Amino acid sequence: MPNGGEKYVEDFDYKLNRYACYLIVQNGDTRKKTIALAQTYFAVQTRKQELTRQEYEQLSEDEKRLYTRKNVKDKNKYLFDTANWQV
Repeated sequence: MPNGGEKYVEDFDYKLNRYACYLIVQNGDTRKKTIALAQTYFAVQTRKQELTRQEYEQLSEDEKRLYTRKNVKDKNKYLFDTANWQV
């Protein structure tokens, strides 16, 4: 092992879910640019979710229903397009 305590690992491709990425980034060395940028990304995304939730709570019941309906429609279109692409 080199003096820096780092160990060489062969190049592999890994696919991590968002939560795994979040945990790695939160415990990473902030002096590394990639880690610092990723921490900023997660902070911004968290704030966006907070604002979205606050805005949603201020909607009337009819507005909430229409918002949910549009969301479901958009997600279904995405799933349909993805399924057609894979065929």
